[in-house]
Amino acid sequence: MHRFYFHKHLNGKAVWDREGTLLRNEKEACAHAIRCTPLALRNLASSGKNKNTYLAWEVSDGERTIYVVRGNVVIEKR
Repeated sequence: MHRFYFHKHLNGKAVWDREGTLLRNEKEACAHAIRCTPLALRNLASSGKNKNTYLAWEVSDGERTIYVVRGNVVIEKR
């Protein structure tokens, strides 16, 4: 098992993952970030605080960035 860190970048602010998550390999780490993205975006958008939300997960092995998974929600009232 390897430790991967999922640093969250939300609307220009970074939240650093200091604990990490144990996963088997880089492919599982990327899949984990992809699975987390829709839920995080849905929670942020439904809170009503942000009409436009940008989220990026920076997946790191502690030494380098392996993947960046990005998502964006724009809410338009018409």
